[in-house]
Amino acid sequence: MLFLLVVILAVIVAASLIRSMSQEDEDNGEDIQESTEISFSQHAVSRMDERGIEPERIKRILEEGRRVEIANYNRLKVTDDEITVILEKRLANFEVVTVYWNSGEREESLLDD
Repeated sequence: MLFLLVVILAVIVAASLIRSMSQEDEDNGEDIQESTEISFSQHAVSRMDERGIEPERIKRILEEGRRVEIANYNRLKVTDDEITVILEKRLANFEVVTVYWNSGEREESLLDD
């Protein structure tokens, strides 16, 4: 029962995240998430550079992610066929904590960064 509630909560949070990212500001047509909704930690920026993953690709994965799970420490794990993005909820936004290719060797400690 608890697992079902956690899954439902994860789906609601992911849907809210995706909806807020796709909303446009009615006054000027700019995407709201560009300025405040998603930020990147220094660790995530380093891993994106190291692994050759562009920020636009991360934004597309967050909009079109095929699977959303709750990871360690209340982090969200959004995955498509090739890349996984780990997000953490902050006070005013979601922060990308790390990213990695699904096909590569990966240590479990990435979720603990």
